[in-house]
Amino acid sequence: MKVLRIEYENINVFDKGFCFDMTASDRVVDDNQVHKISNCIYLQKVISLIGINASGKTTALRLIKFVMDIVARHKNLEQANVPFGIIKDDTVIKVDFVIFGKIFRLHTIIGLKRDSYIDIEQNYPYFFKEEIIFEKPVTSVKKKADITKFDDNMIIMKRSGLTEQAKALLPDNQSIVLSITRYASPYIYNSIHPISNYLIKGDDTVNENILKLYDENISSITVKDNNVRIVFKNGQDYIYDNLIDASQVLSSGTIKGMHILNQAAEVFKKGGYMIIDEIENHMNKKLVHMIIDLFNDCEINQNGACLIFTTHYPEILDVMERKDNIYILRRVNSTPEIIKYSDYVKRNDIKKSDIILSNYIDGTAPNYENIQKVRKYICQRED
Repeated sequence: MKVLRIEYENINVFDKGFCFDMTASDRVVDDNQVHKISNCIYLQKVISLIGINASGKTTALRLIKFVMDIVARHKNLEQANVPFGIIKDDTVIKVDFVIFGKIFRLHTIIGLKRDSYIDIEQNYPYFFKEEIIFEKPVTSVKKKADITKFDDNMIIMKRSGLTEQAKALLPDNQSIVLSITRYASPYIYNSIHPISNYLIKGDDTVNENILKLYDENISSITVKDNNVRIVFKNGQDYIYDNLIDASQVLSSGTIKGMHILNQAAEVFKKGGYMIIDEIENHMNKKLVHMIIDLFNDCEINQNGACLIFTTHYPEILDVMERKDNIYILRRVNSTPEIIKYSDYVKRNDIKKSDIILSNYIDGTAPNYENIQKVRKYICQRED
């Protein structure tokens, strides 16, 4: 199963809506950069979301992850990580995905059982007001514009059209899409959490080659029954009762890098999704480039696994050869907005970092006047 497109309407934060297209809209020259579904449908292997601070990058990942939980991981609204304060009554979600040689669209309307008072310490009382599933064969797509075209003749199921017996058996917080995706469960890795959660879990031994890449001073790391044993090359041997304490002798970069590469192996195996917030945090830029290269390597990424990451640093984008797999988060009149880089920049012979840092696309760099005001404030403090 592969997700093609995610769209939200009527949500808080993104007043103009939210659209995240995972298909290739530009011409495909190098098949290494994309995963082929058909002659007209190619999926990105790497997608970046870039923006300055407080532009909505993490919120965007939460919206993407929420859809993945519902459609790909079969979670109900109570189990899924609902983006509190963003999803509201009558929020519309459209998800296009391909499975078993067919393209489906799930058109969902989310309801809120009470909107006068919400206790943020508890799950919001969300439910599915209406759901409609469309279906068409992949072979019906003759050009890229056809991917997102659906009409009423393609409707195969409506939540409101279910029999009373079926409605009684289906909880109002469980999507009807489960009937389509029940036997497809791509591996999804999500890193929207603190660095302490990056530590390996369960019983495992970190691969020696991965270990050397991040810390050449360590001989081995072994986890058994949540006890962590770290052996250094100088003979020092440490055993910790829990994973958190082990982080005292491991750098944040070592922890994050080892965990991501271990998880990437699972993502590659099952053709899933790796979602990483602020990929550059705690890691050398060269190692970030290596992770991106792994996803673009056809010999390693044989099943079309996709890396979705946010970053503050535009220099990372310079290793990405395509320009239709870059999304920019910016604020327009204090409202977050998501736009595609390729809609604003047609040439691919200019460094992407130069475009972003020059503020050629308005809102991609910090405001110059604000920077000068801070400089003036600091100078006055020193006086």
